[in-house]
Amino acid sequence: MVEVSQIHSTDTSTKARFDLYDNPDWAKNYDVVLHDECSSDVIEPKYVENILNAHKNGLPAVNLHCAMHSYRLKDRDDWFQFVGIQSAAHGPQEPIDITFIDKEHPVTKPLENWTTIKEELYNNLKLFPTAKPWLAAGRTMATRSTTTS
Repeated sequence: MVEVSQIHSTDTSTKARFDLYDNPDWAKNYDVVLHDECSSDVIEPKYVENILNAHKNGLPAVNLHCAMHSYRLKDRDDWFQFVGIQSAAHGPQEPIDITFIDKEHPVTKPLENWTTIKEELYNNLKLFPTAKPWLAAGRTMATRSTTTS
């Protein structure tokens, strides 16, 4: 049996907070967390530490979309180290070329390179030692010529 708890905020700004994270023991009954919050302007160290401590103590996580670059503490890269990359934003929605780097990993072995539909490519500024890339993503560069007379 799988039980899923969804915590929702109606705050559509980058300051969305979740009361759950105010409790240092928030993760006590969870086996995995899907972070999908867009909280880049939530910068209270104790609040962010509560979130990260659960993961430092072994709780697995999957970070989706904006959760890749949330919780930007001043002069600290705690969240980015947890995620494995430092990302500050994303570009326009355009097709993205996906190239698998580690073709022998069990997750990527059966997969082939491909191009997405229009998606947002995150501008990853720094890769931390806590991350091992399985694939590379980039924009298809279209060539155009112009003729002048």
